[in-house]
Amino acid sequence: MSTKRSVSSTKKYKLALSTIHTIYRLINSTWNLREFLLKAGLLILQILSAQKCKIILFDKEVDETYLEISVDKEHSRNISEVRRHLSQLPEIERKVLSGEIVRKSNVLAVPLFLEDVIGAIIVRYAKTKQFDVMDQEILMTLSEQLVMGIRNFQLYEMQENVILGTISSLVQALETQKGIGQKRHLRYFPDMAMAIAEELGVSDDKDAMAIRYAGLLHAVSMMNLPSEILNKKNRLSEKEFEVVKRHPIDGVNLIKNLGILKPAIPILLHHHERYDGKGYPSGLKGKQIPIGAKILAVLDAFEAIVFGRPYKKRLTVKEAIKELRSQSGSQFDPEVVDAFERALQKPRVLEQLRQEGVKIE
Repeated sequence: MSTKRSVSSTKKYKLALSTIHTIYRLINSTWNLREFLLKAGLLILQILSAQKCKIILFDKEVDETYLEISVDKEHSRNISEVRRHLSQLPEIERKVLSGEIVRKSNVLAVPLFLEDVIGAIIVRYAKTKQFDVMDQEILMTLSEQLVMGIRNFQLYEMQENVILGTISSLVQALETQKGIGQKRHLRYFPDMAMAIAEELGVSDDKDAMAIRYAGLLHAVSMMNLPSEILNKKNRLSEKEFEVVKRHPIDGVNLIKNLGILKPAIPILLHHHERYDGKGYPSGLKGKQIPIGAKILAVLDAFEAIVFGRPYKKRLTVKEAIKELRSQSGSQFDPEVVDAFERALQKPRVLEQLRQEGVKIE
């Protein structure tokens, strides 16, 4: 019996060691805290052969949870961002978030410490099985890796918020200087780009972030265009259009040395390409065009329709959809147009457009 237990213990430690390395790789392979915690929860289930795992993040200043991730052996998962006060939680969760380690029959819970308690891991066996001291030691070791990952994500989010705020301020200032500040809608554009990306199933965090950055920066490429071209009320001459065709390249040159924005460069460079290959600056077609650029192409056209241009009156969302459909398969990727229509059916998207003064019908 003791030999079997020793062999089992050795396997657990080996698995725990490999899982620590796996958690370290997770930290460096995803930009999304929720995805990181979901995958970490599944790893904890595997290493402890447990039935359920919950990871809670806790705001000690207000004694409230702000994120709860739950997974079970069948890989069902749940993410809750509903805030719950410490007094509203079950007894075991209250204890562990107060700093205690709980090992009670088929439940094992350890706090996540970073100077103070920032959360907890709670795992459960089926009722017929119990956790032992070794399980507790392994979970405490894994909790240290999770804390390191959580801290990295928190620092990254702070940095990202600063960068996004700086980009927004910079673009707004440039647009106002050019006299087009009333025609651009920074809050709406990146959110709409992300809504379309979600409908298309863009799941990679880096791709999604590149699309968000490109959504914020889409107007930067126009900064080098003369005001007389930007605000011209009739058709551009052939010479003026040649100047316009260079603006994606000029815009990319403005940001190419900012390392964090590099993933957005192909999107900004090619968002005036056409699905049929008749666009600019490179004449790309079909699958040659980055998915983010296809999204921005549809969204840029939609913006021109519903917000108007000096040479074109404003139309409704319903009329905009009709125009986009008419160019689906020629100017625009049909899948992106379809995804855009689905995104427009979301209440939060419609509400945001209404707040921007867009007429729906």
